[in-house]
Amino acid sequence: MPSTQEFAEIVVDGLPYRLTSAIFKIGRSEANDAIIDEASVSTAHAIISREGGVYGLTDLGSSNGTFINGKKITTAPLHSGDMIAVGGVEILFRNLRPISTPKPPPSQSIQPSSIATSLDSNISDVAGHNPPTNEIAVAIRDTYKHFRELDYNLLFPLRRIFSPSFISKRAVTWVLTFGLFPMLISLCVLFFGLRFEQSAWLIGGYFCYFWAVYFNGLIRPQRPLWKRGLGYFIFTSFVGIPLLLAWKEMPIIADIYLGSESENFIIRAFGFVAGVGVFEETCKALPLLFFSLRRSLPIREGIFLGLMSGLGFALAEVVLYSVNYWQQSAQLSALVITEAVAQSMNTNEFVSRIDSIVPKLGEHYGSTLTIQIVRFIPLPLLHAVWAGTVGWFVAIASERKSSGWPIIVVGIVFMAITHGLYNVFSNGILGLVIAAFSILSFFCYLLHAEEVEPKPSKPEQPVNS
Repeated sequence: MPSTQEFAEIVVDGLPYRLTSAIFKIGRSEANDAIIDEASVSTAHAIISREGGVYGLTDLGSSNGTFINGKKITTAPLHSGDMIAVGGVEILFRNLRPISTPKPPPSQSIQPSSIATSLDSNISDVAGHNPPTNEIAVAIRDTYKHFRELDYNLLFPLRRIFSPSFISKRAVTWVLTFGLFPMLISLCVLFFGLRFEQSAWLIGGYFCYFWAVYFNGLIRPQRPLWKRGLGYFIFTSFVGIPLLLAWKEMPIIADIYLGSESENFIIRAFGFVAGVGVFEETCKALPLLFFSLRRSLPIREGIFLGLMSGLGFALAEVVLYSVNYWQQSAQLSALVITEAVAQSMNTNEFVSRIDSIVPKLGEHYGSTLTIQIVRFIPLPLLHAVWAGTVGWFVAIASERKSSGWPIIVVGIVFMAITHGLYNVFSNGILGLVIAAFSILSFFCYLLHAEEVEPKPSKPEQPVNS
């Protein structure tokens, strides 16, 4: 008879642990067989026991509990493919198949008569063309047996899809959200017949949300600020922008803005800095000035809230410019086709003119698409870092009441100069350099904030000692 050896294993963060002993200990201390260095895991959290080839899981009175496939347990049997969770850390249990070790057969002497009998049998099969039906049946049965004995829980560990702890993992949520949201937008356009402007709001919001999530994870404010940040975002989009448009109609301000269209370099630079830069950065700072100066504002909160206000401004600007870009493209196409119709004497001539015009229109649409991508991705980032830097100055001003307003003015003027110079040189390499400087200077302020106001560590979870 062959000898068999049963064994199982657990997989923690991709690292397998073979369960070779009758008691396997899991916990945070070094006395355990599987050491999980997480604050949410108790010092002695749980054990896996084996009795008569059956494995079981027992919680040792841990602070955060032990779960099997999302269900909290005290003591429960384990089956291959079960997903264990200890303090939020997921562990896969696999009960592997026994390994058979056949014993070598006793040595037998080979008799000439047996060789002759075997040869005669084979020769008669070949001569009589007897089909090896028994061999085919055996092969089919063995193949079926091989497939039946596979550990399908190991090959298809898909039950975790329905586990809340799996779905709530940050990496999973991130990929699902940012990978599939554009597809959701396309379905909305298809089913609800959204106009281009409505689609632009959704697409622009998608990229702004991407930057908001990224910077929230990077800055890690001292307390959750999503609701407040969303309020600043909406305020700037629907209150700050209309105020800015009203300012632009005032006589002196309108003249300053008009200077940004001048062919004279100095006048154009002054228009972009003193007009576009100053008033747009002030517009983005309004919610901070209105709602955050009354009390001391933590620096990281000021930066994050400034970022959210900047993203709100960028979204409104993205929609405005996007609609303008594609309306101009549509008007150009209509004008070109109208001229082709007017100048054509017959259908063949019209088709010939259209064929010669289409490549030029394609180039125009290609450049429009490139500009649109810049509007959707880098420019919201730039508006965010400009406004986030101003948020740093506002936070400093909130702590130094005696010199608060001068500090805010310095911050707005600094970012207005950076913003204005970027607009002046946006069509060249120097514009790219200024954009890079804007991002790098933002990170300098963020690092300086961490030196003044250290980033909070993850909150400690209660654990057993």
